[in-house]
Amino acid sequence: MYQQKKKELKIKQNKSYFELRSGIYICPDVAGIVGIIKFAYDIWADTVNTALRLQTSGTVEKVNISGATHHYIKDYFECTYRAKI
Repeated sequence: MYQQKKKELKIKQNKSYFELRSGIYICPDVAGIVGIIKFAYDIWADTVNTALRLQTSGTVEKVNISGATHHYIKDYFECTYRAKI
């Protein structure tokens, strides 16, 4: 609710705003350098696809994490169960 009012106020004032959602998924992946002329570091595998799904199904200003990620961070961060995605 607060976020929506903040967004509306910025729009009325013709100010810029942005909304951020994030997804974090921990599992093995494949990464490497691609390219012949211009090199770029990239990551492939289900890790990327799953993190994207977590991000797109998220809520603005919230971070969706996987069960595996929760296992690693639960002692350091307070997490709230949202739902199985």
